[in-house]
Amino acid sequence: MKKQLLSLLVITEVFILTPSTALAEFYLNEKAFLRTVNNLLLENNNPLSKISNFDKLNYGQKVCINLGQGVTLKNSSEKLISVLASDKTISLNQKWQLINYDSTVTIAALHFFCPEYKSQIPS
Repeated sequence: MKKQLLSLLVITEVFILTPSTALAEFYLNEKAFLRTVNNLLLENNNPLSKISNFDKLNYGQKVCINLGQGVTLKNSSEKLISVLASDKTISLNQKWQLINYDSTVTIAALHFFCPEYKSQIPS
């Protein structure tokens, strides 16, 4: 009886401590997403690479949420460009940095978090 209980406890511990395949895949996607975003932003000398990984993940996940709610990539980019065009307090270089950050995080989010929307990427 003791041996059976001990076996049950070990099996239960292994089950509890082993992440599900979906959770493991999500974790790996997050790591790949962050590695991709950070590398691309650094390659472009974009100071927005210093934004926290937590905020980058939130931004990327929000991209997918918006797409799921019917916002298109075209709508989203047009809105960003419109807002930046009308803001005279931001330099051209800062506008480039914001557009580069947005497009980098958006494309990475499409690739790693919501590939079902990849068809919206212009050719």
